[in-house]
Amino acid sequence: MAWVLMGILIPALISGQLFWSFKKYIEPRAVDDREKLETERANRQARALSHWEDFVADRRALASLPMYGPVVGGDDGVIVDARFLNLIVPWRPRLRVERTAPFTSAVDRHRDQLPVKDRDLFESLGGDVEPRMQVRSWGDDFAAHAREVTIPPHVIFLSQLRGYQRWDLEAETPRARFRPSDPVERMFDQPTPDFQILDDWAKLRLLAGLRDHQLPVAVAEVRHLARLLVTTEDPLALGLVSPLLCSIVSAERQEGLRDDQALSECNLAHRHLLAISGLVVPGMPDPKLTVVLDQSAPGVCAAINGSLPFWQSLRHDLEPAWPAFYQRLDALVAGPSPCQLTHARTDWGPAQADTFRRLIEASRKPNTDAFERFLFWLGYRFDALVRNAAMSYAVSQLGFFDRRYAPTN
Repeated sequence: MAWVLMGILIPALISGQLFWSFKKYIEPRAVDDREKLETERANRQARALSHWEDFVADRRALASLPMYGPVVGGDDGVIVDARFLNLIVPWRPRLRVERTAPFTSAVDRHRDQLPVKDRDLFESLGGDVEPRMQVRSWGDDFAAHAREVTIPPHVIFLSQLRGYQRWDLEAETPRARFRPSDPVERMFDQPTPDFQILDDWAKLRLLAGLRDHQLPVAVAEVRHLARLLVTTEDPLALGLVSPLLCSIVSAERQEGLRDDQALSECNLAHRHLLAISGLVVPGMPDPKLTVVLDQSAPGVCAAINGSLPFWQSLRHDLEPAWPAFYQRLDALVAGPSPCQLTHARTDWGPAQADTFRRLIEASRKPNTDAFERFLFWLGYRFDALVRNAAMSYAVSQLGFFDRRYAPTN
């Protein structure tokens, strides 16, 4: 009987001691970490908002440019979609390192969408790896090498893109067929286009323009490619707009041209477009957040599509502290919108609300020792871990915005 009692009491005493140790040493440290993160978030937000007037001025300047205006049809009023590009751009899982093949022959099934004289050119799109790698190796100095690279003939297909007014990334793509039930799998494995190949082709087209003394034509084609990327409402596509515009500046400088307008557009896009999502954060004053989320402004549709799925994955741990932030996003997703909001609406639901928590739990549990597993069982340490990680993400977003607008700080 005594052994039975000892078998019950000793584990109970050990558990009690562990719980007392947790309450005395670990939980206060978690609270302290949370308070430090909140202080850092408040400081980062103050720094970010110190650039508010510059942010608003940049938005106003971008809104005045045709590249960021609404999609309109051609001469006949019909909007032509360049969705065949979805079969040319490589696709890869969103957050994993595995890469898909650089070219898919599925474009053959859509050759009838292309102008007759360009159909054969598309069959060689997979054979331009060497010149593309050369262009990448030259970096920002690519424009000085117009005579040093064999330019694939098919880069002239950029001229045909000027007959298209929009690019729908959701049509006839791997993403359209990707419907996993597991939100964690969706976050990690959702097919995402790799736009680097378009940057390569744009630079090759500019090099061809330099070589053939037809740079203005090449510039117009690359600018239209940038315009199509804007119409996708995709954050990764929007991230390529600035490199394309800045490549134009490099090519024009090689010709001895000074285009202050092109330089201004390059700088505006680099500074502003990717910084928008840095202000879509919990704790942002509501009047400021209302301005940031103005869906008629340049780049906002892409910022919403890129930001909201991540904030929804953190909802379980952030909403108790910032209910107004999530109420605002709920209304945005549910209401009418000039944006497509494909990503935001697909990934905005109860099933996605604890994706981040489940991800951390799955990644940490197999590696924990017995004491940590006990703390996980209690639930306290895990909750603190996830809350702090979620807060760290908000802090990092504010820091990203600040660096865009104050890169020397």
